Amino acid sequence: SMDQQLQMAKLQLMMSGKLKANSTDADFEAILKSATGKTVKEYKDNNAAELASMIADPEKRTLLAASFVRPALEASVSTHLNPTDDEIKSQFTSLTVKRVFIASPVSGADDSAEKAGKALADIKGGTSFETVMNRYSKDPPSPGKTVSESTTTAPASTFTSDPNTAEVAKLKVGEITGVLKVMGGSAIYKLESVKSTVPPDFDKKKADFRKSYAEGIARSQVQAEIDAAMKDVKVEWQGKGYEAVYDFMRALELHSSASEQKKQLEAVIKEGSSVSGSEDDIRAGALAAYAASTSLYTSATPEEKAKMQGDRIEVIGALLRFVESPEVRFELTDLYLDSKNGPKAAESLIQAARSNNDTDAIGQSRFNGINSRAEKLKKAGMLTPDDEKAIEAEQTRWKQDRAEQDKAMADKKKQDEEDQKRAEADKKKRPSTPSAPTTPGKASPGGVPEIRVGTTGK
Repeated sequence: SMDQQLQMAKLQLMMSGKLKANSTDADFEAILKSATGKTVKEYKDNNAAELASMIADPEKRTLLAASFVRPALEASVSTHLNPTDDEIKSQFTSLTVKRVFIASPVSGADDSAEKAGKALADIKGGTSFETVMNRYSKDPPSPGKTVSESTTTAPASTFTSDPNTAEVAKLKVGEITGVLKVMGGSAIYKLESVKSTVPPDFDKKKADFRKSYAEGIARSQVQAEIDAAMKDVKVEWQGKGYEAVYDFMRALELHSSASEQKKQLEAVIKEGSSVSGSEDDIRAGALAAYAASTSLYTSATPEEKAKMQGDRIEVIGALLRFVESPEVRFELTDLYLDSKNGPKAAESLIQAARSNNDTDAIGQSRFNGINSRAEKLKKAGMLTPDDEKAIEAEQTRWKQDRAEQDKAMADKKKQDEEDQKRAEADKKKRPSTPSAPTTPGKASPGGVPEIRVGTTGK
């Protein structure tokens, strides 16, 4: 229920230290309002309205029913869990650790565990953990620190909720783990310190804490089962575009190694880009290809990006058939600029200017981005006089739109202030209305005095 969800949120805030153990409902409501802009009542009412709307829609009603399947599974699993007090208290225990992290390669076989094994052998051979961190670890150092000086602090439950890292929470200070499989590669952990912040009223609220802990473990177990089941899922698709969207989402959810995920995303790009048939299906394929390409491109090295440039231009071009975005146009302009294709770069930038119809801070940022790119193209000799005129015309149009909006807002503010002053003046001029005189009388049967007005008799 909504009350249960809010109670869960409150417990999670307490566990993270953002809400004190002895906090009031008002304290929780203040945090909720800061995060959502709504009071508890407004939050409930809003969700109830959305729920009613979904129930009234036959298609959304089916999706709504499906959305309850996972919570029901998690609830079933959590009822069969009986965590100990020490396990429950781990929610309030934070661990400070160091780690040697070996990233999985972007391409080729995943040899991160093998490399981490060599690092572990060095440690067992007498080399200090910190020396091995500096030698092998690919984690970026904390600001102002070396790799070996960098630490990470997280709730113990962060480690215990993942079977791959549960060993970390069992360490004593100074001890190290073996080689563990983690997101993006393999790692060896060393426990630096432990801090407990168990609430003073733990025993009083233990039932709630136990429930919260069990539900967290249940979520992890159900997710693990879903991941395992998804590997063998076979679905027959009527449209290849939506199949590409599904394959993209699955590639992200399976938590594969970096090299395996790269292959999966490359397959999605090829799959989404080759869709034919209905416009709707082609559009879905273009979106999937763009999303997969973006996932790979943002994490690629400069050398890898240079090799991906041609394919990236094609993927963006396909997307822009269906979705207009100044930001996407900016990237396309930059790619054409890098590849020395002046006509295409100018065409893309002109279209970005034409599609900048927002006059808020986002629109202003786009306006500035258009000017800076126009200047780059001009210096590179990639803008014709006609191109410059076209861009300037759109920028002038935007400035006029912005000026009109600013004037409208200023006029409205002025009118509101005048209305407020007028209302206050009217209120001061308005005479107060005296209460009608009453004459006490005998009490009525209900205990309220009977009122007689304008009479003098008994």
